[in-house]
This record gives sequence, structure tokens and C-alpha cells, in this order.
Amino acid sequence: MAGLLSGILSGTEKTPSVLVQADCSQRNGRPLLKAFALQCLRRFPSCHVFLFDLHPETWSQGLPQDPLQRLTIHDCFTDHLGWRNGSGPAPLHEATPTSFFSSMGEATPPDCPVIIDSLSTLLEFHPTSHVCRLLHQIGRRCGLVVCLLHSDLHGRHVTSQVDHVMSTTIDLVVPQSPGQLKVKVKHRKTTGKVLVSTEVVAMDDSYDMTSSPQVTSSLLTPSHPVPDPTQNLTFDLTLSEREREERRKLVLPYHHSAGKKTALLQAGSGRVFYTPDEADDYDDSDPDDDLDI
Repeated sequence: MAGLLSGILSGTEKTPSVLVQADCSQRNGRPLLKAFALQCLRRFPSCHVFLFDLHPETWSQGLPQDPLQRLTIHDCFTDHLGWRNGSGPAPLHEATPTSFFSSMGEATPPDCPVIIDSLSTLLEFHPTSHVCRLLHQIGRRCGLVVCLLHSDLHGRHVTSQVDHVMSTTIDLVVPQSPGQLKVKVKHRKTTGKVLVSTEVVAMDDSYDMTSSPQVTSSLLTPSHPVPDPTQNLTFDLTLSEREREERRKLVLPYHHSAGKKTALLQAGSGRVFYTPDEADDYDDSDPDDDLDI
């Protein structure tokens, strides 16, 4: 059974923005970012990658050669402040949608996905509101933006603002075994419905990834036996055969037998005897004399 993350990767679940959160060295989110890049090349003719955290040669290690030629990698790491050339690709001192789109070129189709390897670097130089507006405008223009955030470098107020802008958030958990990841996915659909799933991700050396929902074994087979509350009681909760027979024969006082019901329902005659009270002022000629009309 394919997981929610597989649907997001393949495009079955539509999303304009994806945030990958990793908060320690044991939860490395870059392999997941590379898997998104390769999957984007299967759905789109090209993909733009903006690197603020690593050199392009370091980031592209391990990627297959054919897809790598279709990736447009922008080196924002070597001269990220634009001090050497004066105008590097999307330098940190600008970090505006115009600078990103101009780096991508006018010939770039409007549905070309964008991958940003580190939002943490942008957040070090710009306010959170500025970065959130940037992500929102890139997502509207390009259709899909995938970002990596080192959540241990920022406070909860920063990560919550970024999470509010992104439609899909992927939190990495400590890996269970080599080659596997455990992620928590929160996906907001276009209808407003929120899907939450905990999944196990398997990834090979070529960054081909598959995910499946996690099955909690404790729900299937309890680790310890459930105590029986009916054990060691001083009385018996069940009835013997003799007690059941006596209960069936017992006639309750408000239950009538068939013969008694027939006798009570038989047609007959009856009279009503009325004795007037002393305070009654009843006149046969005028029954409504006591009414104040």
C-alpha cells in the first residue's frame, strides 16, 4: 500500500509547497530533497535547484548523470552575498522573487519546480515574514517549491510561521535501520482537509524512494496480556442452569398473564358514584353557574 508521501512525490496529491524539516545529523533531509528533485524531472521537463548550504559538486554527488544534466543548479553558496561578482544568482542580500525568477531565466516555463536546499541560511539574513512571502510567491509562480529547514537552529515561533505557509510538511524521525527513514507527513489538501500520516521510507543508492504507512505492531499483538477483571471475585457473575430456569418461570408483578389480560379487556357495564363535597355549589339547571363569564 503506497503512502501519502509517495502520492505527493508522484503528483497524485497536489501540493504547491513542501517543507522538509530535519533537526539533527541523524535526521539528514538532503537525500529526501534529492529524491524530490529526481521525481520532479519525471513530471516536469526541468527543475531549478538553489544551493545555499553546500557547493554544487558536493550536493550533486551520487545523483545519476542523465537526470543531473536536466537539473539547473544555482550556486548561491560560493558567493552568497554577491561580494565577488556584485550580482550572484539570488544572493542573500536580495532574496526576492524577482532575483529568483531572473536567475531562472525568462525562457523557464511557469510550471518549473524550485528546490531550495536550506531555508535556515535565508532566515539568518532576512525576517521570517520576508521568507514566508518569498516562498508563497515562488509557489504561485512555479507551481511547486520544495525546501529544507534545520529546525534545531530556529525557535518554535519561526518554524510555526514557515509551516503555516507550506501546504505539506515532512518531519524526519530517527532512522530505524540503514537505508530507511521514518517520517511524519502533514498535508493540507486544496479542499482544506488535513491528512496526517506516519510512514516508513525506503530509499536506494539512486535516490528512488517508496513509502508505506507504518503498522503499529503493538496494536496487533499486545506486548503484555490484558488482565481479566472477572478473576478472583467473591461472587459468581454467571447463572447456573437451575437459576436460569427459575428466572424464566418468575412472573413479575407488572406483567399480566394471557388469561388475566383477556379478563380485564372483556366488555362489561359499570357505574360511577359521585358524592358532592360540601363546598360544591352545583345547580342542575345551570351547570356553568360557577364560571365567571
